[in-house]
Order: sequence, then C-alpha cells, then structure tokens
Amino acid sequence: MGFKVSKMKIVYKIIKKLKKRHFKMKKNHFGTKGITLLEIMVVIAIIGILASIAVTSFHGMQARSKVRDAVDHFVADFYLARAKAQAEGERVVVVLTDANQPAQDFNGDGETEHYLVFIDKDKNNQFSQGDIVIASYRFKGETYIKEIKGNLPTYNNNAKYLSFGALGEIESGGTGDPSICIENTNYKKQIKIVGLTGMIGIENKCD
Repeated sequence: MGFKVSKMKIVYKIIKKLKKRHFKMKKNHFGTKGITLLEIMVVIAIIGILASIAVTSFHGMQARSKVRDAVDHFVADFYLARAKAQAEGERVVVVLTDANQPAQDFNGDGETEHYLVFIDKDKNNQFSQGDIVIASYRFKGETYIKEIKGNLPTYNNNAKYLSFGALGEIESGGTGDPSICIENTNYKKQIKIVGLTGMIGIENKCD
C-alpha cells in the first residue's frame, strides 16, 4: 500500500523496546496503576509515524487513481476518433496539450481541456466553424502531460495533434511511433501508439 520501509522499521523497533519493558507500571498516591510520561510520549510518537505513513499512502493512491483516469479517458476517446473517421469517412483530429502545458480552450466554448477530438470538415487540422466536437477531457487534479515523443505536428505554440483519415489510418502522426507520458506527483503512465495500426500500448513508466 505504499508504506515506506524505513518508517515501518522505526515503528517495529519502538514496539520491540516497549515489549522488553513490559510497560512497567508505577503506583500513584491513590494506589492505582498508571503509565510514565516517557511511555505516553512514545505512544504519541508511534501515532505520529503511523499517521504520516497513512497520509503519504493516501496521496499516492490519489495520484495513481487520477493518472489511470486520464489514461483510460484518452485511450477510449482515441479509439472513438479512429472509429468515427471510418464510420463518417471524414478526417478526425486529436489535439492535445504539449508537454508541461496547462489545459486549453481548443474550441472556444469557454471550457479548458487537455485534449479535444473533432471531425475536421474543412481538413485544415484546426478547429474552426463547422467542425464537430466528438469528445474532450480535462484531467483531474494536478495530472498533466509530462512528455510527448514522436515529433507530432504542432497545433499551436502549446499543443500538438494527430489525425485519422477516412480509412481510420493515422495521417498526421509525426515520425515513428508516438508516445505520451501522463504524470501526477511523480506517478507516471505512458501511452504508446503504433503508427501503422493506431493500436495503443500502456506502460507503467515513461522512457
């Protein structure tokens, strides 16, 4: 669950020492048993360490969840773009933010997104009047595109794109097999696109 080994070792050592002491109890003025100040401080320290581990683990789980969500949406909409190109016999463009860039308003509707999929009616590889939006998505939290490889064509100063032809083939996809690295708090997943087939592979690390 993402527990840090070093912190767990510290907790184990503290508990081991406490077992050796057997929590030696002292009598107070009323004859009842109590614990020493040192033992109270040790217990508080253990609680603090466990809380720190829990918080770190929770943040890691959130980051992984958000990256998986971003990857799942992109892959689904990527395949949707290819299917639409084949079904409609039209060029379909997938435009996405460049590496380390914030979400953008690609279609002028006042909402920002990390990628936009649209039918390019006038075949100019730019969203313009008459083009039809198929899908768009803004990643959750601090999730963003860390890196894009494969020399995808430039859409604008802060974005890249690729396009599908009427047969579902990738027309404008840069050189080689493009890949997209998505990150949140040092947790990464890489989407690799096979240029000829448009199929996608997903890896748990970025090259």
